Amino acid sequence: MGRKLLMVLLISLLFLISIKDFATSDSNNLHLSSEGIWLKGDMHMHTIFSDGAPNTVEDRVQQARKNGLDFIIITDHVTAETDRKTLIAYYNAVLKVDESNPDITVLWGFEWTYRWHILGYGLTPDDVELLSENIQEAITAINNAGGIAFFAHPDWSGASYNDLYVLKGLRGFEGFNYGHMESFIRPGGEWDALLMSGKNYIIIGGSDAHGSEEAGQWGTTFVYCPNATKKGIIEGLKRGCVYFSESIPINGSWRPVFRLGFTVNGTLMGQTIMLSSEEDEVTVNLQINLSIVEGKSFIHTISIISNGKIVKSIFGGTSSRFSSDILIPHVKVPSYFRVIANDTNGKYVVSNPIFIGKFAAKMENPANNILRGIYLFSFLLIAIASIAVIVKHLRNKSKFQPPST
Repeated sequence: MGRKLLMVLLISLLFLISIKDFATSDSNNLHLSSEGIWLKGDMHMHTIFSDGAPNTVEDRVQQARKNGLDFIIITDHVTAETDRKTLIAYYNAVLKVDESNPDITVLWGFEWTYRWHILGYGLTPDDVELLSENIQEAITAINNAGGIAFFAHPDWSGASYNDLYVLKGLRGFEGFNYGHMESFIRPGGEWDALLMSGKNYIIIGGSDAHGSEEAGQWGTTFVYCPNATKKGIIEGLKRGCVYFSESIPINGSWRPVFRLGFTVNGTLMGQTIMLSSEEDEVTVNLQINLSIVEGKSFIHTISIISNGKIVKSIFGGTSSRFSSDILIPHVKVPSYFRVIANDTNGKYVVSNPIFIGKFAAKMENPANNILRGIYLFSFLLIAIASIAVIVKHLRNKSKFQPPST
């Protein structure tokens, strides 16, 4: 019995050792080696189900195909007064069009329309019926239902830093809307102030197409997704590995000007770099790969922003490609890095931030802390039990050992 118990304890101990990295690290962190796929999409548009006439859901898909998109999210206006019959008809129309167009993923979303407009993704009509006119309560309900919420067009809404700071549960906000780059995202603007306050907001972009505009017009949101399914796209948005490029008309269609690769120490956008100790300063390696793939222009300026300030500017003007590793020493912890660049025609591409140090602890999923606590307690308990069994076994062996002759 003692040997069997010892064997069970040792196997349990080995199992805990084998899952150490999973239980004691940020399981959501994405690195260059992480499997996934970049998908191009438009996050905000309307149809005949609100104020997007004459465009049907099918029309939006045809526009998306022409403009080279992989997915679109239909976000017609919805309020607490929207009746269930309308919600179901809207939802079913999106599902039907998605099923009949396998090359374009069509997601159902909505624009919760009160004083502030909130874009909600990943829900169903049943979930929406539970939302409140109170914006904070609506955001909380979206998250509780497994969805994700973004603040729409803050400039158009007249929103301020404080308006976004007090809201809890937002994943981020629109950095581009209807061809307009929001003032929030400029270096040293409200976005940087929110990031420095511990709000890990990411930006997305949307055409906000209504009557005469097309899905994919003016810009494209790139999302790094675990797969190309609806769930994969929502998961990609939750992870935050996202960037936005403005688009230009090319031969009757809209195409994004830029492609961007941006990592810090191999960690992808939207993620956090967990330090092994509480260091006050670190040296980081930024990897930037930027190319202009559409239009006859050159890279004009690449700005690297950290803690609200431009810490490095790279000036071009003669090339459509840039690729480099950039070492930045004496980086204060906590910190973050993001990139904004433009071409000689004034078109922009904007990354999402990568966080370093103490920011990671603030933004970490509380469930991870629970998991680590359970792991450490179990490891300690089994280790003590194993030692106790071994000691007892050795004592018994010594006690009953026959005398030597």
